[in-house]
Amino acid sequence: MIKKPLPNHITNVFEENFRVIESIANLIRGGYGPNGKSKLISRVNYSYDVIDNKGTLSNTPSNVVLPTVDVLLTKDSYTIIRSLNEYKSPIYHILLQSLSNFKRQNSGGVCSLVLLTNSILENIIQLLRLNISPSLIIKVIEQCKVYINHFILLLIQSNNNNNNNKSNNIKNININDDNNNNNNEIFESIVKTSLSGNVLSTYSNTASRLIKDLIKIIGPSLNNDQFNILKVLGKVDGLQHLANNSNANNQNEKIDSSSMVINGIIYKSTFSYAGSESFSKYIENPKILFIDSDIELKKEKENTMIEMNSVGEYNQYMDFEKNQFLKQLDQVYEKKIDIVLSKKSIGDVATVEFAEQEMFASGRVELTTMNRLVGSLGGVVQSTLWDLATEDRFYGHCNSYRRIRLDEKQFELFEQPKHRPYATVLLSGTNSVFLDEAMGGLTDAITTIKNIHASQGWVTLGGGSFEIMLSHALDQFQQQQPAEPGSEQQQQMDEKQLMIVESIKLGLKSIVQILFNNASTGGATDDKGSVKIDQLFDDGGQGSTGQPSLLGVHKNGTIGNMADHNIWEPLNSKIGYVNESLDLVCLLLSVY
Repeated sequence: MIKKPLPNHITNVFEENFRVIESIANLIRGGYGPNGKSKLISRVNYSYDVIDNKGTLSNTPSNVVLPTVDVLLTKDSYTIIRSLNEYKSPIYHILLQSLSNFKRQNSGGVCSLVLLTNSILENIIQLLRLNISPSLIIKVIEQCKVYINHFILLLIQSNNNNNNNKSNNIKNININDDNNNNNNEIFESIVKTSLSGNVLSTYSNTASRLIKDLIKIIGPSLNNDQFNILKVLGKVDGLQHLANNSNANNQNEKIDSSSMVINGIIYKSTFSYAGSESFSKYIENPKILFIDSDIELKKEKENTMIEMNSVGEYNQYMDFEKNQFLKQLDQVYEKKIDIVLSKKSIGDVATVEFAEQEMFASGRVELTTMNRLVGSLGGVVQSTLWDLATEDRFYGHCNSYRRIRLDEKQFELFEQPKHRPYATVLLSGTNSVFLDEAMGGLTDAITTIKNIHASQGWVTLGGGSFEIMLSHALDQFQQQQPAEPGSEQQQQMDEKQLMIVESIKLGLKSIVQILFNNASTGGATDDKGSVKIDQLFDDGGQGSTGQPSLLGVHKNGTIGNMADHNIWEPLNSKIGYVNESLDLVCLLLSVY
């Protein structure tokens, strides 16, 4: 039976889709790896109205960089791709959605995902031209994905059983163990790899210290609702005694940074009326009331109209209103409340009264801030002062409250919450542009460590060693393949299936080649470098023991043992980007 070739219009659709991915991959290729180059991003208006020297408005299209838009220098692939808003292709939006989901779960690996997808598609286009069916390609890719995940599972099981087949390519670490030097070195290596390309990469030791201090307070799960990162322009002075910084004097720290982690929750001071300067600036073991109600003496004309015949009647009425209001405040004093935090306004009369009682009060607290406060300090948000709860569990508690100053602004600090641990990272820097990118980098590094803990602490060698190991696994897959999933019957792959698997292997090889090109002084035209990478893959990625090789690309452009260089990455992120890439290829092959 002779199969008809694919219609030209279908092949053309695939090639058109591929060109979108290819153009994006070419844009971020130079930024891959620790030695990658940054990109200067600025919005460009292609229909910018130009005013000539005569004052005439011209609609002639021209590439003009808008002077009012910030320019960003970054190496972050996701930021670069997201800025390409001139792309109208649905393929771009499919890619962006896939990258957004992956970024949310893994923080890193976006560049690897795009480059691998591009390389696999580049090889698959050649297969389509040879009249290989897209459905067959999708089927074989899905089988490869199942095999790769099964291979990784067997590696983990062999390492758990500690048998003779134990692999040195993956390792299990306890990120909460500060006394294990080997764990600490791997921890710092992972943070450094995560910060590759970020402005914090030079200060990776400081970032590692901040994350370790964060773990000591809220635990290795690093729940997002238990910490916050606060950007501070300039140095943080006067708070060193509050920092949970046991490693502040670490001799390995490369910079003298005032960034620190505070055991507590901090928020910016809200608007307050005259008299608030007399509030207590420090309270030990405070009892905290959360309320969703205005605490102020309102003028009656705002609510109703009452006809009065004399000034005396008016004064009598106002005295009655004030007494009723003061009785509400008496409810607060009777419950021995030290701090009042309200979602709504706290008026001038209440401000003065609370100050006389040596209390602290803060009104117009934002909803997100209030939720964080209640979540960490405990208690509930009550609705009125007339009927306050009597039990302590309805109120917030912490070790102490104090007012602090950061960047010439006032902030409220609640130290050591008693309901649930909470930490605030004070990230200091010299300018807002640095702090914005540094905050993103630190957030990604925290997410990476969080994912390692969630995956029982499994890490794998970086520098391309993981890709070489998977390529070797696919070599074995090419030799024999199960006839059906779960079947023990084996059969040889036909030529078409072998070519499809080979396209994935070539994609993995391209990742290592790009990593080498960006690290090597010879660049992409270095023939000797290509020979070195070919040798890494041609020997099946095996060392003298028959186990997967530990070799990879070092940042100085040399081939070496990644374990000796202590280059490690999260296992779930590495296998995640490969899985996502294969899924994306299958998705794009189904669009025509």
